[in-house]
Amino acid sequence: MSSLIDTDIVDIRASWHTGTPFGNDRFKQEIEAVLGKKVGQSKRGRPAKREKSE
Repeated sequence: MSSLIDTDIVDIRASWHTGTPFGNDRFKQEIEAVLGKKVGQSKRGRPAKREKSE
């Protein structure tokens, strides 16, 4: 039982440090609907180049 608690603590700390909500996908979708913007981590790095259409 203590390992479950330890993993929960790790997850909560990760959410706290990144400023992202702690919960399942449904919870995050509800938060996004209320706030009207995306929450959570985005892809890191430079955006991929778009191919030129001819």
